[in-house]
Amino acid sequence: MSRKDDPILMDLLGIILNKSGSLLDAIILMLFIFGTVLNRFKTLTR
Repeated sequence: MSRKDDPILMDLLGIILNKSGSLLDAIILMLFIFGTVLNRFKTLTR
């Protein structure tokens, strides 16, 4: 995992924060999105 920030993810976080207004909701959503992306990568590398 690279340390440099992904602009798309940062934009997503901004949109989610603006829509939800709650940091907790945003974190849960980000974890959910991250999980689905990770699963997709796992199936691709198999």
